[in-house]
Amino acid sequence: MGVGLKLSNYKFLILMKKIDVAKLGRSVGLNGELKIYILTDFPEQFTDGATFYVSDDKLSIESYNANANTVKFKGINDVSSAKRLTNRVLSVSIEETRKHCILKKDEFFWFDIIGLDIIEDNTKLGRVKNILEYPPTHYLEISTDKHLLDKNVPKLFLFPYVKDRYIINVDLENNLINTKDVKELML
Repeated sequence: MGVGLKLSNYKFLILMKKIDVAKLGRSVGLNGELKIYILTDFPEQFTDGATFYVSDDKLSIESYNANANTVKFKGINDVSSAKRLTNRVLSVSIEETRKHCILKKDEFFWFDIIGLDIIEDNTKLGRVKNILEYPPTHYLEISTDKHLLDKNVPKLFLFPYVKDRYIINVDLENNLINTKDVKELML
């Protein structure tokens, strides 16, 4: 994880305000269980009774075995029903994510960070387009602001999300991230 940041390791696409949190694998056994591949930093949300979406269909967890990485959904009681879910992606709404995934101080969801303006010395450098994971930290992919493009800077640039080195503060209310020394990385 990035220093001072828990971007909630969602491999997500925010489509219709849903976030991908797991991928379903092959069926296991005869009673409708499936392998599950967790794509989130919050596996605690996979509890009995929790509801997820597969496309527009709702599925509720009947049981989840973290040791075996298997899940059983209510109403999926045989191999053929389970096989129809193989390779499908489980999603959850942003609202449910906020409700069930508790962040600590200075931790943020990816969907909160993407779209924020990058401000340094009262100058808008650009806007967060994406977040990439390259160990040992996360990198913010920035679309350079139009007013800087005529100064021969790249259209896109990356910088590591490192609190106190590049990040001064994240201000969700004002949709911005205050930075320092990021201008140097653009050149």
